[in-house]
Amino acid sequence: NAESRAAMDETLQDMRDYAAQAVGSRLISAQIAYGELTLNVSPRDIVEVVRVLRDDPSLGFLVLIDICGVDYPA
Repeated sequence: NAESRAAMDETLQDMRDYAAQAVGSRLISAQIAYGELTLNVSPRDIVEVVRVLRDDPSLGFLVLIDICGVDYPA
């Protein structure tokens, strides 16, 4: 229902905002789409960012679902 979707969107927005603050300048961008939070970071920052997401008690991420990369030919 629309009420539960709105509550989930608000929760994801709060999580996005907190995660952005926690990872700081390592975050390139963050989006919420289709009920999922996506964080974009540089390859060199992946390990540190997932460590922050796991170890920060306010985030407490337990599982890394997807990691994607794109190689744009020059």
